[in-house]
Amino acid sequence: MYQKVREERERYPNHPKRAFVNVVDGGGWLARRTDLMKLHASCDYCLNLRKLDTLKQIILAHVPAKYLKGEA
Repeated sequence: MYQKVREERERYPNHPKRAFVNVVDGGGWLARRTDLMKLHASCDYCLNLRKLDTLKQIILAHVPAKYLKGEA
């Protein structure tokens, strides 16, 4: 999916910039460190549950103001 997002950015540079956000939860990633590194490299933002509150900032940075009611 991330590759498709990157391809669209290159193909349509004047369109709104999409962001790919991954949310990781749980401690299972400690045992799967290489998978976590791949997941992190394949997104624009990688959040854990403690940083989930930054999702609003990410949305405001990437969604055009005309789609946001009272947030712009």
